[in-house]
Amino acid sequence: MYRVVIVFLFLASPALAKDKTPEPEILFPAITEVEFGALDVNAKVVKPKLELVGTRQSAEFKSLLRLRTDFKSEMRVSVAEVQ
Repeated sequence: MYRVVIVFLFLASPALAKDKTPEPEILFPAITEVEFGALDVNAKVVKPKLELVGTRQSAEFKSLLRLRTDFKSEMRVSVAEVQ
């Protein structure tokens, strides 16, 4: 029994140890200055060779309303009401 306790304490002791080295703090400067005064920059602007091929066509919608060509059924009802 004592051997089991001693083995357990021996194996658990590294788990209880604490790392005493603090993590270093990273400090960044408030202002970063970059000077390009002594540099010569040679550059060329490269554009893709594209042309506008077509124009956008306007959308055409069909009317949602049907226009009636005759009013025969309403005329028959109104004639019947008059008689």
